[in-house]
Amino acid sequence: MKKNHKKSVALVGLVAVMICVFAVGPGLAQDLKKTADGKYILRAGHHTAKGSFFDVALEFFGKRLNELSGNKYQVQVFPGGQLGNQTELIQQLQKGSVQMSTTSMADLGNYAPIVNIMDIPFLFKSKEQAWNVADGPIGNMMKDRVEKEGNVKLLGWWSLGVRSVFNSRKPINSPADLKGMKIRTQPNPIHVAAFEALGALPTPIAYTELFNALQQKVIDGAENDPTNMLQMKFYEACKFYSLTEHFNNVAGGAVLMSFHFFNALPPIEQVNVLRAAKDATTYQRNWTEENGVKALKELEKLGVKINQVDKASFQKAVEPFYEKKAYPTFGKELVRLVVSWPER
Repeated sequence: MKKNHKKSVALVGLVAVMICVFAVGPGLAQDLKKTADGKYILRAGHHTAKGSFFDVALEFFGKRLNELSGNKYQVQVFPGGQLGNQTELIQQLQKGSVQMSTTSMADLGNYAPIVNIMDIPFLFKSKEQAWNVADGPIGNMMKDRVEKEGNVKLLGWWSLGVRSVFNSRKPINSPADLKGMKIRTQPNPIHVAAFEALGALPTPIAYTELFNALQQKVIDGAENDPTNMLQMKFYEACKFYSLTEHFNNVAGGAVLMSFHFFNALPPIEQVNVLRAAKDATTYQRNWTEENGVKALKELEKLGVKINQVDKASFQKAVEPFYEKKAYPTFGKELVRLVVSWPER
């Protein structure tokens, strides 16, 4: 096992060289905005609800950062897309008008396509495997690409939970039940291709517009983890939640910072930011896992019919996706390397 793991690490290094991955820090330093009493102003925006896995973790980050720095920051968290959707927030990070944000791979992948590899359906055997990939050399390679191509500082890989399909029409037991159904996907080619392989009619819609689209029956359903379905009240429009667990996204999100802000900080404060982000990553992953279990129970109390699925039939249905989309996009060797990465 150790010998194979060493080969895996060596291959990742080779892949990184082949695709010209370099650790860079783009973004021009600029004057830091401060409060009247001299605290650094750090505005953090995200697209999910107040109390969501992104929201509580950004609040935790702010408190931890002030503990480490001696209360030198005024951290303001703006939930629910108040500062823009995921794409708009990334653009604001690039300009320096927002200092911090979170995003899914689906939106970040439009700037650094390599991260979409984490959204391949049924890619991981377990959450431990996903975390090992994100926290190891493959994750470091993706981080370098994000910073070079996306022009944003990556502070950590955060959890989006385990995503399943919910809809307003019927239980989904096999891919045959998805045939012809309009399912909202994130606006990303990997997600669209995955649901096409499953027989659905993928319909990309911005997350901030999803509730209205479900309520007005523009679409039949969507896919997300239990906490988001609960907090965004998608259960009001969709009474069926089928545990397809097609995306194991426990390392499928990212917390980002503007290079304009980070590069302008004194070196000791950069260290404090990185330490606070590392602690917040551990907190966020644990919180998401614990609350996903609680959310499923709460959804059931609210009248949502939750069912297990024939997962093998879903895995078989996406096999052509690997040949037609995943391998050509990311390279067969890299995809297989991720699939075979050690779980512990």
